[in-house]
Amino acid sequence: MARFTLVFGLLVTLASAVMACGSDEPEKNPNFMTGSGGAGAGGSGGGSYDCVMEPTTHLEIINACTDAVRIEKHPELPPLPQ
Repeated sequence: MARFTLVFGLLVTLASAVMACGSDEPEKNPNFMTGSGGAGAGGSGGGSYDCVMEPTTHLEIINACTDAVRIEKHPELPPLPQ
């Protein structure tokens, strides 16, 4: 009986571990639009955005559309010492 309990416990643990593992790839969202548009480029012209129009997950919230102005920075960093 002890052997059966041990084997059953191992099988349940293995099944739980397999079911808990998921894909690291985010789901494809039709609300995510990519393109060269910016914060004000999508008005009446129908341009595309680099953001999610209707975010529902935490990854989409990070990439949600805002009224923020995009600032591109190109810092000139010193080389790392060797």
